[in-house]
Amino acid sequence: TAYQTGTFTISSEPADAPDISVQQPKGSNLTDGKTTRNFGTVKAGQSGSSKVFTIKNTGKAKLTGLAISKFGSNASDFSVTAPRSKSLAPGKSTTFTMTFKPASTGTKNAVVRIASNDADESPFDIKVTGVGGK
Repeated sequence: TAYQTGTFTISSEPADAPDISVQQPKGSNLTDGKTTRNFGTVKAGQSGSSKVFTIKNTGKAKLTGLAISKFGSNASDFSVTAPRSKSLAPGKSTTFTMTFKPASTGTKNAVVRIASNDADESPFDIKVTGVGGK
């Protein structure tokens, strides 16, 4: 009987696939569908500070189809710029910016969704929250 020995890597993606990584702040990896970014309290009708998000391709094939959308009951209270690039070569990154501008007082929640050709993380969802103050 022959047995195979050695180290094996089991992955849900092919070795030559693209792999999205989203960071905010840069260097701090977010977890798809689990991470929440809090924009704090902002006076209703005014814009708060912006947060820059970095999208990086940590895979070995081109990451394509990058598109950002938002949804949820308070999605209109968060503005999002388009990513600077719609595709990324392996190892490359791009950014987009999000700003919280609550239309009214109270807690505001939404989800930012990043579409791509990543096989297991498309869409990549980021929960966002903030409070509209008086």
